[in-house]
Amino acid sequence: MNIEGPHTHTDKPHDLDDIQGKAKGTNITGPELTKDEVKVTRQQCDADRRGNGKQGMKGESGQRGLVGMKGASGHCPPRHILHATWRALNSNHFEGPLLSTIFVKEFFGTALRLTWSGDLRLKANSEDVPACRRWYFTFNGNECVNPHPIDAQLYTETQMYLDNIHRHTTIDGMCQGLFNGRVLIELNIGPCRLTQQLGFSEGYPFTGWDTTTSLIVEEIHLITNKLGEDN
Repeated sequence: MNIEGPHTHTDKPHDLDDIQGKAKGTNITGPELTKDEVKVTRQQCDADRRGNGKQGMKGESGQRGLVGMKGASGHCPPRHILHATWRALNSNHFEGPLLSTIFVKEFFGTALRLTWSGDLRLKANSEDVPACRRWYFTFNGNECVNPHPIDAQLYTETQMYLDNIHRHTTIDGMCQGLFNGRVLIELNIGPCRLTQQLGFSEGYPFTGWDTTTSLIVEEIHLITNKLGEDN
C-alpha cells in the first residue's frame, strides 16, 4: 500500500531554476525565458525577498479637526496728540524762541512727532550780502539728537533784497530718547549752520504773518528703536 505524505506549500519565492521550469529531479517543464526576461524576473524575486513591493493605494483623508477657541479681542490704544495754534503770530525776531508749548509725554520708549506749519519770510539786508536764517525746535532747551535736529533754513540771494515774499512752510520731524513727563517744546530762530564760514547776514526774517500758525505733537510707539540709517 502506497501512502503519500501531505503535500506542503510555502510562500518562499522560487529560485531561478523553478522559474524556468527546470528543477532537478522533476518533470516540470515551462516556457523558455530569454536572458532579459530572466534578469527582470531575478530582480523581481530579489525585491520580493527584501519586501520592496509596489506602493499601496492612497488611504482615505482623516477627519476634520475641531474648531479652536475664539481669541481675545484686540486693543488699539488711543492716540496721544496735542494741537496748538497761534493766530497772527507776526514775529520779526531774528534770534531766540518764537513760540512754545508743553507736552506731557507718557512713556520713555516712545518718540515725539512734530508737524509745524506757518508763514515764513526772509529778506536780505542789502544787495551786497546774502541772508540766511534757520528755524529749529528744542525739547527742554536742547535740539533733538536722535536721530537728528528738526529744522528748516531760508536763504536769500543779494539781488533779491528788495523782494518781500512770504511763503507757507511745513517743518516735520520725529525725535526719540526723550524722558517721559513734561516736555517744553519751542520753535526758535537763529543763524544758519554755515553763517560764520560764508559770512551770511541775519537779514530781515518774519514768522506767522497774518495767518494761523499750527503745531501738532504726537507721541508714537515705534516698532524698532532706531528711526533711520544715515546715508
